[in-house]
Amino acid sequence: MARNRFLWNFLGILAGVGALVAAFLINKYAVASFDWGPITVWSIGGLVATLLLNFFAYKRDGMKITGIVCAFVVIGGVLIGILMLVTSGEIFGAMGEDLLTTILGPALFAMVLVFGIVLIVGSILGSGILIGVAAIGSAIGESVWKDKQAEQVSSYTPGGTYQTIRPEDYQTTQQPVQPRSSSVVCPNCGISNISTDKFCTNCGAKLN
Repeated sequence: MARNRFLWNFLGILAGVGALVAAFLINKYAVASFDWGPITVWSIGGLVATLLLNFFAYKRDGMKITGIVCAFVVIGGVLIGILMLVTSGEIFGAMGEDLLTTILGPALFAMVLVFGIVLIVGSILGSGILIGVAAIGSAIGESVWKDKQAEQVSSYTPGGTYQTIRPEDYQTTQQPVQPRSSSVVCPNCGISNISTDKFCTNCGAKLN
Protein backbone atom coordinates (compact mmCIF):
# COMPACT_ATOMS: atom_id res chain seq x y z
CA MET A 1 0.00 0.00 0.00
CA ALA A 2 1.41 3.37 -1.04
CA ARG A 3 2.08 5.93 1.67
CA ASN A 4 0.25 9.24 1.74
CA ARG A 5 2.80 11.98 1.16
CA PHE A 6 1.11 14.69 3.24
CA LEU A 7 0.34 12.46 6.22
CA TRP A 8 3.84 10.98 6.44
CA ASN A 9 5.52 14.37 6.09
CA PHE A 10 3.24 15.69 8.83
CA LEU A 11 4.14 12.68 10.98
CA GLY A 12 7.86 13.37 10.40
CA ILE A 13 7.51 17.03 11.37
CA LEU A 14 5.45 16.05 14.41
CA ALA A 15 8.14 13.57 15.51
CA GLY A 16 10.86 16.20 15.04
CA VAL A 17 8.96 18.81 17.03
CA GLY A 18 8.34 16.20 19.73
CA ALA A 19 12.08 15.60 20.03
CA LEU A 20 12.69 19.35 20.39
CA VAL A 21 9.98 19.61 23.06
CA ALA A 22 11.60 16.72 24.91
CA ALA A 23 14.94 18.54 24.72
CA PHE A 24 13.30 21.67 26.13
CA LEU A 25 11.78 19.75 29.04
CA ILE A 26 15.07 17.96 29.77
CA ASN A 27 16.95 21.25 29.63
CA LYS A 28 14.47 22.89 31.98
CA TYR A 29 13.85 20.17 34.56
CA ALA A 30 16.44 17.40 34.29
CA VAL A 31 19.77 18.97 33.29
CA ALA A 32 20.99 19.00 36.88
CA SER A 33 20.15 15.32 37.29
CA PHE A 34 22.11 14.30 34.20
CA ASP A 35 24.85 16.87 34.71
CA TRP A 36 24.46 18.03 31.11
CA GLY A 37 24.80 21.55 29.80
CA PRO A 38 22.07 23.27 27.74
CA ILE A 39 24.23 23.16 24.59
CA THR A 40 24.61 19.39 24.89
CA VAL A 41 20.88 18.87 25.45
CA TRP A 42 19.83 21.06 22.54
CA SER A 43 22.46 19.52 20.25
CA ILE A 44 21.25 15.99 20.98
CA GLY A 45 17.65 17.14 20.63
CA GLY A 46 18.35 18.70 17.23
CA LEU A 47 20.10 15.57 15.98
CA VAL A 48 17.29 13.29 17.16
CA ALA A 49 14.67 15.62 15.69
CA THR A 50 16.44 15.62 12.31
CA LEU A 51 16.80 11.83 12.38
CA LEU A 52 13.11 11.27 13.17
CA LEU A 53 11.95 13.82 10.60
CA ASN A 54 13.83 12.12 7.79
CA PHE A 55 12.91 8.62 9.00
CA PHE A 56 9.16 9.25 8.79
CA ALA A 57 9.06 11.79 5.93
CA TYR A 58 7.95 10.68 2.48
CA LYS A 59 11.00 9.63 0.47
CA ARG A 60 13.38 12.64 0.14
CA ASP A 61 11.01 15.31 1.46
CA GLY A 62 12.73 15.24 4.84
CA MET A 63 16.02 16.14 3.18
CA LYS A 64 14.36 19.11 1.51
CA ILE A 65 12.90 20.35 4.80
CA THR A 66 16.24 19.90 6.55
CA GLY A 67 18.02 21.73 3.73
CA ILE A 68 15.67 24.71 4.01
CA VAL A 69 16.13 24.91 7.80
CA CYS A 70 19.92 24.63 7.48
CA ALA A 71 19.97 27.34 4.81
CA PHE A 72 18.22 29.77 7.19
CA VAL A 73 20.59 28.78 10.01
CA VAL A 74 23.69 29.34 7.88
CA ILE A 75 22.45 32.64 6.45
CA GLY A 76 21.43 33.94 9.88
CA GLY A 77 24.65 32.79 11.56
CA VAL A 78 26.89 34.24 8.87
CA LEU A 79 25.07 37.59 8.79
CA ILE A 80 25.10 37.98 12.58
CA GLY A 81 28.75 36.88 12.76
CA ILE A 82 29.81 39.35 10.07
CA LEU A 83 27.82 42.09 11.81
CA MET A 84 29.64 41.36 15.06
CA LEU A 85 33.03 41.44 13.32
CA VAL A 86 32.31 44.69 11.51
CA THR A 87 30.71 46.65 14.33
CA SER A 88 32.94 45.47 17.18
CA GLY A 89 35.69 47.91 16.32
CA GLU A 90 33.29 50.82 16.03
CA ILE A 91 31.62 50.00 19.35
CA PHE A 92 34.85 49.86 21.33
CA GLY A 93 36.35 52.76 19.43
CA ALA A 94 33.47 54.94 20.57
CA MET A 95 34.21 54.20 24.21
CA GLY A 96 36.10 56.77 26.28
CA GLU A 97 39.85 56.66 26.76
CA ASP A 98 39.69 56.02 30.49
CA LEU A 99 41.78 53.42 32.32
CA LEU A 100 39.00 50.83 32.51
CA THR A 101 38.34 51.04 28.78
CA THR A 102 42.02 50.79 28.01
CA ILE A 103 42.32 47.59 30.05
CA LEU A 104 39.04 45.86 29.17
CA GLY A 105 38.58 47.19 25.64
CA PRO A 106 41.01 44.89 23.84
CA ALA A 107 39.75 41.86 25.78
CA LEU A 108 36.12 42.60 24.99
CA PHE A 109 37.00 43.33 21.38
CA ALA A 110 38.81 39.99 21.08
CA MET A 111 35.86 38.23 22.74
CA VAL A 112 33.38 39.70 20.27
CA LEU A 113 35.64 38.72 17.37
CA VAL A 114 35.87 35.15 18.67
CA PHE A 115 32.08 34.95 19.14
CA GLY A 116 31.55 36.19 15.59
CA ILE A 117 33.94 33.66 14.10
CA VAL A 118 32.53 30.84 16.21
CA LEU A 119 29.01 31.79 15.14
CA ILE A 120 29.91 31.71 11.44
CA VAL A 121 31.91 28.49 11.60
CA GLY A 122 29.46 26.85 14.01
CA SER A 123 26.41 27.56 11.83
CA ILE A 124 28.13 26.10 8.77
CA LEU A 125 29.55 23.09 10.61
CA GLY A 126 26.31 22.42 12.49
CA SER A 127 24.28 22.56 9.28
CA GLY A 128 26.68 20.10 7.66
CA ILE A 129 26.23 17.70 10.57
CA LEU A 130 22.44 18.02 10.34
CA ILE A 131 22.53 17.28 6.61
CA GLY A 132 24.61 14.16 7.31
CA VAL A 133 22.17 12.98 9.99
CA ALA A 134 19.28 13.74 7.64
CA ALA A 135 20.86 11.56 4.95
CA ILE A 136 21.24 8.70 7.44
CA GLY A 137 17.64 9.01 8.63
CA SER A 138 16.34 9.19 5.07
CA ALA A 139 18.32 6.09 4.06
CA ILE A 140 16.99 4.12 7.03
CA GLY A 141 13.45 5.30 6.31
CA GLU A 142 13.62 4.30 2.66
CA SER A 143 14.87 0.83 3.58
CA VAL A 144 12.03 0.39 6.08
CA TRP A 145 9.09 2.05 4.29
CA LYS A 146 10.00 1.07 0.72
CA ASP A 147 7.09 -0.62 -1.02
CA LYS A 148 7.86 -4.16 -2.06
CA GLN A 149 7.86 -4.75 -5.77
CA ALA A 150 5.14 -7.09 -6.90
CA GLU A 151 6.38 -10.32 -8.36
CA GLN A 152 3.66 -10.28 -11.00
CA VAL A 153 2.71 -7.41 -13.29
CA SER A 154 -0.84 -6.09 -13.01
CA SER A 155 -2.65 -4.53 -15.93
CA TYR A 156 -5.77 -2.39 -15.86
CA THR A 157 -8.68 -3.47 -18.00
CA PRO A 158 -11.36 -1.07 -19.33
CA GLY A 159 -13.93 -2.69 -17.06
CA GLY A 160 -12.20 -1.22 -14.01
CA THR A 161 -10.59 -4.38 -12.71
CA TYR A 162 -6.96 -5.41 -12.44
CA GLN A 163 -5.79 -8.51 -14.20
CA THR A 164 -2.63 -10.35 -13.24
CA ILE A 165 -0.37 -11.11 -16.17
CA ARG A 166 1.93 -14.07 -15.77
CA PRO A 167 5.09 -14.50 -17.83
CA GLU A 168 3.69 -17.50 -19.59
CA ASP A 169 0.77 -15.38 -20.79
CA TYR A 170 3.14 -13.49 -23.07
CA GLN A 171 3.85 -16.67 -25.02
CA THR A 172 1.59 -17.37 -27.94
CA THR A 173 -0.24 -20.62 -27.49
CA GLN A 174 -0.14 -22.67 -30.65
CA GLN A 175 -3.10 -24.89 -31.28
CA PRO A 176 -2.31 -28.28 -32.81
CA VAL A 177 -3.11 -28.47 -36.50
CA GLN A 178 -5.89 -30.89 -37.18
CA PRO A 179 -5.32 -33.03 -40.27
CA ARG A 180 -7.76 -32.23 -43.01
CA SER A 181 -9.92 -35.18 -44.05
CA SER A 182 -10.01 -36.16 -47.73
CA SER A 183 -13.31 -35.72 -49.52
CA VAL A 184 -15.26 -37.82 -52.02
CA VAL A 185 -17.35 -36.26 -54.81
CA CYS A 186 -20.79 -37.77 -55.32
CA PRO A 187 -21.02 -39.14 -58.89
CA ASN A 188 -24.74 -38.32 -58.97
CA CYS A 189 -24.97 -34.70 -57.76
CA GLY A 190 -21.32 -33.64 -57.60
CA ILE A 191 -21.42 -32.65 -53.90
CA SER A 192 -18.28 -33.26 -51.81
CA ASN A 193 -18.63 -35.69 -48.95
CA ILE A 194 -16.30 -36.98 -46.27
CA SER A 195 -14.33 -39.99 -47.38
CA THR A 196 -15.77 -42.07 -44.57
CA ASP A 197 -19.37 -41.53 -45.72
CA LYS A 198 -20.95 -44.41 -47.63
CA PHE A 199 -23.90 -42.42 -49.00
CA CYS A 200 -24.13 -38.85 -50.28
CA THR A 201 -25.40 -36.40 -47.70
CA ASN A 202 -27.21 -34.47 -50.48
CA CYS A 203 -28.92 -36.99 -52.74
CA GLY A 204 -28.40 -40.22 -50.85
CA ALA A 205 -26.65 -41.93 -53.75
CA LYS A 206 -24.14 -44.60 -52.92
CA LEU A 207 -20.58 -43.38 -52.90
CA ASN A 208 -17.78 -45.46 -54.41
